[in-house]
Amino acid sequence: DTKRYVLQAASRVFDPMGLITPFTIRAKILFQSLWRLKLKWDEELPERQRGDWEEWCTELFQLYGILVPRHLKNGLTEVIETQLHIFVDASTQAYGACAYIRIKTQRGEVSTALVTAKSRVAPIKTLTLPRLELMGAIVGTRLLDYLRKTYPDIPFRYTMWTDSTVVLSWIQGSVERWKPFVKHRVLEIQSQSVSENWRHCPGNSNPADLLTRGESAATLRDSSMWWKGPSWLVQDPVEWPKDLPTSDTHLELKSNELCITKVYLQTTSPEVMAILDVTKYSSLSRLLQVTAWVIRFVSNCRSENRERKKGHLKAADYAAAEQYWIKQVQNEAFEREVSLLTRDHQVEKSSPLADLQPFLDEHRILRVTGRLHELHAPSAVKHPIILPNDKHFTELIVLNAHNQLLHEGVTSTMTVLRQRFWIPRARQLTKKIIRTCRKCRRFTTKPTQVQFAPLPAERINETKPFEVTGVDFAGPLYAKNQNGKMNDAKTYIVLFTCATTRAVHLELSTNLSTDAFLLAFRRFISRRGVPSTIFSDNAKTFKKASNDLRKILKSLNHPDFTSYLAQHRIRWKFIVERAPWWGGWWERLVRSVKTTLRKVLGRSSLVFEELSTVLSEVEAIINSRPLTYVSSEVDEPAPLCPAHFLVGQNLTVLPEMNCTDEILPPLTQRQANQKLRYRQQLLDHFWTRWRKEYILELRSAHHYPNIKYTNLDVGDVVLLEEKNCPRYFWKLVKVTDTVKGKDGLVRACIVRDQHGNVFQRPVQKLYLLEIHHASPSREDVENREGRSGKRQQDNERRRRCRR
Repeated sequence: DTKRYVLQAASRVFDPMGLITPFTIRAKILFQSLWRLKLKWDEELPERQRGDWEEWCTELFQLYGILVPRHLKNGLTEVIETQLHIFVDASTQAYGACAYIRIKTQRGEVSTALVTAKSRVAPIKTLTLPRLELMGAIVGTRLLDYLRKTYPDIPFRYTMWTDSTVVLSWIQGSVERWKPFVKHRVLEIQSQSVSENWRHCPGNSNPADLLTRGESAATLRDSSMWWKGPSWLVQDPVEWPKDLPTSDTHLELKSNELCITKVYLQTTSPEVMAILDVTKYSSLSRLLQVTAWVIRFVSNCRSENRERKKGHLKAADYAAAEQYWIKQVQNEAFEREVSLLTRDHQVEKSSPLADLQPFLDEHRILRVTGRLHELHAPSAVKHPIILPNDKHFTELIVLNAHNQLLHEGVTSTMTVLRQRFWIPRARQLTKKIIRTCRKCRRFTTKPTQVQFAPLPAERINETKPFEVTGVDFAGPLYAKNQNGKMNDAKTYIVLFTCATTRAVHLELSTNLSTDAFLLAFRRFISRRGVPSTIFSDNAKTFKKASNDLRKILKSLNHPDFTSYLAQHRIRWKFIVERAPWWGGWWERLVRSVKTTLRKVLGRSSLVFEELSTVLSEVEAIINSRPLTYVSSEVDEPAPLCPAHFLVGQNLTVLPEMNCTDEILPPLTQRQANQKLRYRQQLLDHFWTRWRKEYILELRSAHHYPNIKYTNLDVGDVVLLEEKNCPRYFWKLVKVTDTVKGKDGLVRACIVRDQHGNVFQRPVQKLYLLEIHHASPSREDVENREGRSGKRQQDNERRRRCRR
C-alpha cells in the first residue's frame, strides 16, 4: 500500500461517462490527501489512509451489481420533448456536475436518466466555498457545451441547477462588480449559457452533492436520485423548486464573513508564513536586502521611538534575514523532523535525514551532527546547515556561490557550499544551476540542433535533365594572352548542376559583367534546354563577400537579366543566408571541379581556349562519375552515371570503330523508328535503374539518437554566430519570426539585433541562451496523433452505442 500503487490501481477503473463518479471521487480525494502529507512514492500509507484505501478496494467488487440501460429513451416512442438538466455543486473536497435527460411522450409519460458526470478534487490552495461552487458551475457549463457538440441533431432545452444563491447571483448579475477570479469565470459561463436558464434547487435534492463528498458502491447502486435525478424532475414544471430571492446585502455579509474567517486562520500561526514570495527574486543579495528592510520595519513598529533602528543596513541585519529564510525553508521541507527535535525526540528511521543525525542549534536551525567535533574550525564547518535541494532559496544560495567564484565549475562551487551548508544531491543541483546560468551559457551553449530535413521534391522526382538546376560560381582562374605572357585577365567558372540526374554543365566567363553572365546563361540554355527552376546561394551573402562576388550580385539583380528570366518563365530561388549546406547538392560538385582542376593545371597557365578545353574535359569526367555502387562482378551492369541521361553512354569510353571502308546505305524510315524506340527503351531502362538504385540510396541518413532537438520560438534570445570572431563578440539577437519546413520543424529564423537590423539565419547558427524542453521528433508526433485519433474513434463508438 503505497502512493504509487494507489495511483496505479485507481487509474484502472474505466469510467469515461462518469457514471460511477461518486465512487471514484473517493480515490481522488484520498490520493490528494497523500499528496498533502508529502509521502514518497514507495512509502507506506499512514494507518488512517490505509484503512480508507482498503475499504475502497473492497467495495470495487460491488460495482458488478450496477446495471445501466444502454438506451436513454428506455423504450419510449412518440417523443415530443427532450430536455437537458445539469446540476452543479461543490464541497471543500471536490466539485463537479452531472447531466440528466428528461423525455416526454405524447401519452404524457416522462422518463429521466443520467447522461454523464464530471468531478474534480478541490485545489490544494484553499478556496472559499462560493468560489468552489463557481468552479462547479464552470464544469457544468463545459459539460453543456460538450453535449451540444456530441448530439448536434437532438434539439433540447436545457436548465442549469445550483443550490448556491451566491453563485446564482454572480451569474445573473453584472460581472464588473466582482474580483478577477469571479469575473473571468462568470464571463465564461455567460458566454456558454443563458443566465435566465440558471435556477436554484434545494441542497437535499441536488444529485451533484453525491459526487462532491463520495458514496459507497452499495449506496450508489441503490441511489434513485443519482440514476434518475431528483423526484420532482418527472413532475410538471410548475411543481419544480422556485427561485429564492437573493439580496446583495446578504451576499456582501457572507463574503465578508468568509474573509474574516480566512484572516483569522492565517493569524493563528504567523511564524510559518513567508513575508515575501521568494520565487520572485533571482538574486540572493537582493532577497536578503529586502527581507532585512522588512524585518527592521516590523521591529521598529513594535518598538518605541528611541529604540528604533535607523541608517543603513548592517551585517547583523543581513545575517538575521538569511537566518529567517533558512528556518523558513527548513520548516517547509523538514516539518516532521523539526517538530520531533523541538520535543527532544529523535527523527524517524524512515526520514531522509536519519543518516545525518540532525539537531537544532540555539537559533533553532537544523544542522548535521557529523564526526568533526574535535576539529579546530568554525562551528559552521563542523556542523553545516541542512537545506533541501528543491527550494528556490537553496538555488539562490548555490547561484550566489557560483557568482562569487566568478562562474567557476561544479567542483569549486561545491567546495564553497560545503563550508556552510549540507544539501542532499548537491552535485545535481549545482550542475543544474551552472547549466542555467546565463553568463555561463553564453560561453558553453551549443548551436541549435534540428533533425535531418526530408529531401525536396525537386531532388527525388523524375524530371528531364537540368529542369531543376543549381548554379554557383568558382574561380577566379588566371589566363595568359596569345603571346604567352601573363596579364591581369581573370576568368570565372559558372557551374550548372541538375538536381535529379546530378549532371553538371561548366561555362567559362571572361568577366563578371551582366552581359558576360547572361551570355554564359544563354549558352547553357541553348545546350541543355530551358530550366523551370534555378537555385543558388542567397544574394545577401554576396554583400559581405569579395569584390568579385559583389559584381555577380549586380549581375543577378540587373534589369536585363531579370527580364530574361521572366520571358522564359524561369523561377530563381535563393537559399537562406549563411547556410551553404542548404545547397549541398551543387556545393559538393564545385569541390569536385576544383579538385580536378587543381590536379590537372597545377602551377601551369593556359590561354582562354586551352582553359575552355580543359574545362570541357573536366565536365565530361564529372558527368561520367558513378552514381551507384560499382560492382566487382563481371556480369553486373556498368554503374549508372549522369552521362547516361544526357547522351546514353559514358563520356570517357571510346566509341565503337567500324573497320570496313564500305559506305553504309542510308537508314530507312523503319530503321530510324526502330533506333528511336531503342534509344527510348534505353533511356527508360536508365530511369528504372535510377529509381531502384540511386533513389533508394538517398533514403538512408545518419541519425544521432543522443542529440536533443530544440525548436526555436518567436521571442527567444539567442547568440548569433559570427565566423572568425571570438564568442564574446557575438551579437545577442531576438527571434522575430520562424521559417518552418514541410515537416513542421523550424529550419531558419528571422532575427533582429539591438540596432534594429534584421537577418535571416539557419538555426545551426543560433545559440539558445535559455533552456527549452526538447521538441518531439516526427515519429513521436505521428505516433501521438495516431493514438489521439484512435481515442476519438473509441469515444465516437461509445457515444453511438450509448445513443
